[in-house]
Amino acid sequence: MNQYDGTSHPEEWVKQVRLTFYDKNKNVGSEQEIVDFCKLHIPSYIKIPPETDSFVALINALKSDVSYESFKGSVKRRLIALKVSFVNESDILTFLNTFQRHCYEGEINEIGEQKQMFLNLLPRDSIQHSFVRLNFDKINSMKELLEYFDQSLLEEPRIIKKNSFITLKHVATGNYLTSSLRLSYSDSRNNVVFAAPVTSEYLNNSVWEVSKYDSQDGNALCYGNLFQLIQNSELRYIMEISDSIKSPATKHSQVSIGRPKSLSLYHCKGVNSINSPYVYDKDIVYLQDNNGFTLRSHEFTFTIRDKNLQEVVGHKERLGGNDE
Repeated sequence: MNQYDGTSHPEEWVKQVRLTFYDKNKNVGSEQEIVDFCKLHIPSYIKIPPETDSFVALINALKSDVSYESFKGSVKRRLIALKVSFVNESDILTFLNTFQRHCYEGEINEIGEQKQMFLNLLPRDSIQHSFVRLNFDKINSMKELLEYFDQSLLEEPRIIKKNSFITLKHVATGNYLTSSLRLSYSDSRNNVVFAAPVTSEYLNNSVWEVSKYDSQDGNALCYGNLFQLIQNSELRYIMEISDSIKSPATKHSQVSIGRPKSLSLYHCKGVNSINSPYVYDKDIVYLQDNNGFTLRSHEFTFTIRDKNLQEVVGHKERLGGNDE
């Protein structure tokens, strides 16, 4: 049996001593007998009142010694230095169990302190940090804190993130936002943006990279966050809605890809009521730029080099089904 040296929690140490008194028939010594045995394994510089005759009194005596304050300080420092890894499930479980154990051993019982320390341990650019931060005021217990953390792990695969590669499907026509480096508008010479079916020869040009512009909410893309839509990973052409050049069919604002002179940023606006701040895979959204233009498509077409293309435009009119 190890001597009590102030490096373990008094309750845990007493529990381990009690376990040594169980014999193979599960008989156990009396409480007084075990308490007296414990006293023999406590160093003399830790003062235990001679009248101590119960587990509760023994634990309280150990907690009243200055060594226990040093122990709690050590636990808190270990908690602050705790590292979290999302590599595999065992790493996550180890982190959660260690966090709870340190809170217990360090007597960090106030939920406000618990959830703030938990938040500080999560990488600031992680979905988990964003998820806990946005729900911070709703969390009123350790149980709820861990439930929100688990929920963030379940929802993370569906959340659009910084540098995600996505396709954008026009709800009304079922075609996808597409571009072509081989086709240019006749008036502006900009590379065209249009809507095309999934079986189109332009299928590879229907994939867009979400380049998140601001660091707010970490890597997660939330409604209202600004981002760029980038086509072609090598050239990194950016989608732009012109505020001066007209579209070929309906004379709305022209949409193209290239290297715009001004910063071309977008944000998502929810079509229906939003229960979550995050933009999820398969969400139906309006796509609006930083100049107030909304992306729209419709059944109007235009022709370039004998190719009939479904027009995509920007507008500042009332929002409708063709904007989804």
